[in-house]
Amino acid sequence: MKKARKKLFAKSSLVIFLISQFFGLSLILPKRAESGTLTSAKDTLSNSRLSYHAKISGAHAAGETRITLGVDGPDVDTNHLFPGDTILIGPNGNATKTVGTIIDTTHFNLTSALSSALIEDDPVISTQSAIHTVTFTTASAITNGLIRIRIPSATSNYNDSLPDQTGFDFNSISSTNIACPADSGSLDFVTPTASYSGQNGCTSGYSCFECRFSGPLPASTAYSITIGDASTKLINPAPAPGHAQGTADRYSILIEVKNNLNEAVDSIIAKVAIIESVQISATVDSTLSFSVAGQESSETHCGQTTDITTTYSTVPFGTLSPLTFYDGAQTLTVSTNADSGYAVTIEEDDQMSKDGSTTEIPDSGADDNTATHLVKANWNTATATDSGAYGLGYSLGNVSGTDASFTYNQWQTFLIKQLPCTSVAGTCGTQDTVQTIMSNSGPVSANQIDVCYRINVSGIQEAGYYWNKVMYIATPVF
Repeated sequence: MKKARKKLFAKSSLVIFLISQFFGLSLILPKRAESGTLTSAKDTLSNSRLSYHAKISGAHAAGETRITLGVDGPDVDTNHLFPGDTILIGPNGNATKTVGTIIDTTHFNLTSALSSALIEDDPVISTQSAIHTVTFTTASAITNGLIRIRIPSATSNYNDSLPDQTGFDFNSISSTNIACPADSGSLDFVTPTASYSGQNGCTSGYSCFECRFSGPLPASTAYSITIGDASTKLINPAPAPGHAQGTADRYSILIEVKNNLNEAVDSIIAKVAIIESVQISATVDSTLSFSVAGQESSETHCGQTTDITTTYSTVPFGTLSPLTFYDGAQTLTVSTNADSGYAVTIEEDDQMSKDGSTTEIPDSGADDNTATHLVKANWNTATATDSGAYGLGYSLGNVSGTDASFTYNQWQTFLIKQLPCTSVAGTCGTQDTVQTIMSNSGPVSANQIDVCYRINVSGIQEAGYYWNKVMYIATPVF
């Protein structure tokens, strides 16, 4: 009987010992950080345009200026190429030329002749680069850690300063081209780091950017990190494999805040969607679509009968007669599940200039020459006495929803504004700020507006071919 009691006591003691060891270990081992969700995250690009990458069809002799495109490149036509674009052409893109005129969908002219011959499949590249401004709001308070941003890149040729089809080329960006958040109190950010795919532990297929800090990073606080500057920027992708023109290519941007154990405490995936001459930012695995559609002539848009047929990438007014209104329209469609809605902005790179010179068709001031990019005014008189009434203007009309920032008939027959001119190198004069033309504070499904362009020239407008470029930028916010 005593032996049985001793055995029972021994077993009980062993169980108690094991339980005590288990709880003892739970007190000794550190608790893993729980991952939270950053909010209000987005990556906004300073230049919304996809890089252009086509290939030559057939041989071209030195001295030629007419270029023929093939069908084997990421771009297969001239729909995303503009007069004045700087291109790299020839083996490895080793010659720099300027696009003169667009002849048709597969041919364009150079402003100067080829200095050496081209062969089949030589590249034609127009590199577009952008500053990335990444903003977010923290969820957790962290002391001593880092903020890491991973931006998709190619897995090869990811740092050759040429556009890739699967991500943003690193373009030899360095810490001097990155701006971390400002120091605050005892919170101190040190020199940032920039690593390309596979470098310094950066995941293959990504470029990694880090801002390390000491001191307390507070919760529920907005921060901004800028990647790229005026001298060096990431290079925008060329159209992705299987790209459909007029439909955005989407890329996932990973934003993480890590503690001093290199554990991700807060994180979020932001979406960036890029379309021809259009940049779309989105966040948190959003369902987002944005499209630009052309409209036929002889239709009614913004209360006017259109005179021309437009496409998603062109508003071809053709040959103009003076003292005559010409109207054309495009329709913008947005769908998103973003809790805080979205905004679409508009801007032009310059006023309509003759062959890239300082001779221009100006932005119209409307009937009384009071319209600006900020102020709308009525434009109903084609034979105005004020020279400031002639030129180019735009108006808006709601198609589905009420998202237009103003409408053509708010209090007059046809209210217009000037396009905001954001270039510092053109004939804009002062540099305007981009203007919101379409927005909503909540999720939307296929909301649409018409963007209606009107042009009218005076009888003394100099003859020639005039053009400019207009960009729409759509940004959803969670």
